Amino acid sequence: MKRIFISLFALTAALGLYAQPTLTGIQPATTLQLEAAPATTGAAQIAFEKTTFEFGEIPQGKPATCRFEFTNTGSADLMVTNAKAGCGCTTPNWTKTAIKPGEKGFVDATYNAAGTGMFTKNVTVESNAGTPIVLYLKGEVKTVPAPEPTPLAAPSLAPAVPN
Repeated sequence: MKRIFISLFALTAALGLYAQPTLTGIQPATTLQLEAAPATTGAAQIAFEKTTFEFGEIPQGKPATCRFEFTNTGSADLMVTNAKAGCGCTTPNWTKTAIKPGEKGFVDATYNAAGTGMFTKNVTVESNAGTPIVLYLKGEVKTVPAPEPTPLAAPSLAPAVPN
């Protein structure tokens, strides 16, 4: 009985592997970094001045905020519908009102510098302009040295002199 089950299992596994398609001729996907959504007639278009902010060195335990400014280069009102941080240590805030053609808006990102070391964080901006845009925050969190303790004055052990 065991031999029958083992034989059926081996046969099923072999047929399952044989039925898998081959991957010849498939090219790996590439990653594109877009700074502005493609323009269409009568549509909003978002163009960021920069998509990466370099903090440099920041002290541990002190949140750091950067601002990404953008312009509506389209011909319709632009609405940023969402800004999603890639992790819980980054908090985005953005212009929540309609941005007229030619006007500017912003996306602020606050990084909570709790851990030390190099970091790269992202915020994905979604709008009615189409393609989401990814903004990057980079830097290094440095440990803040502890302050030097101040020496305490030794209490006087001399007896009090009566007046």
